[in-house]
Amino acid sequence: MLQPGTSVLAQCCCALSLTRERARVPASGAGSGCSLIDCMEATNLVFPALLLSPLSMAITIAIDSQCLRNLDLSPAQSAIDQLLHSQPKAAPEQLLRFEIDCPTEPDDPRELSEIPEVRLWFIRLDARYPWLPVLLDWQAGELARYAAMLVPHQFHRTEGIQFNPEALEIFLMQKVFASADWLGRQGVPSQSKLLSMAKMLGYDLDDSFFQLIL
Repeated sequence: MLQPGTSVLAQCCCALSLTRERARVPASGAGSGCSLIDCMEATNLVFPALLLSPLSMAITIAIDSQCLRNLDLSPAQSAIDQLLHSQPKAAPEQLLRFEIDCPTEPDDPRELSEIPEVRLWFIRLDARYPWLPVLLDWQAGELARYAAMLVPHQFHRTEGIQFNPEALEIFLMQKVFASADWLGRQGVPSQSKLLSMAKMLGYDLDDSFFQLIL
């Protein structure tokens, strides 16, 4: 339980607990041709089954080099509009995926999340749609991919890919606040969805935290 008189910031921090082992990616993926998402799915990060109807179809956001150069968000805007207009607002499903075509040199070892042009495009996307993670296809690893585009991380020879813990906490809390507000405007109960999002990033949110924001 939170103590009376604790500041809001301190209460938010106390509501989070990080399982650090779940925020790591094995080093075997680095430099071995394994993509960031492949590596993350090989860890203890849990991707719980989502309640999607059998007829649900993923909606792909195709991003090419021209979109990246021009910071053109129209492919994402079209896909988001398609998803929101094709479903009841009371139950938006998590169906969005990214397909990124960013040609690089054969000897370029960088992941997509390490390419400045790609990261800048996602920063602009996130500024336009700060609640977007709740619409991403978590089963396909899109939440992990999205986080990697926005949160600093490093490759370690022994520990693999590791997010900066403080940056990941800030990212998660910003997504929780923005998503709670947006889901509330849609009339959608948000606590269970936000709890699941936090768990997928290796965190637990205390129930008392939601008394502050919902």
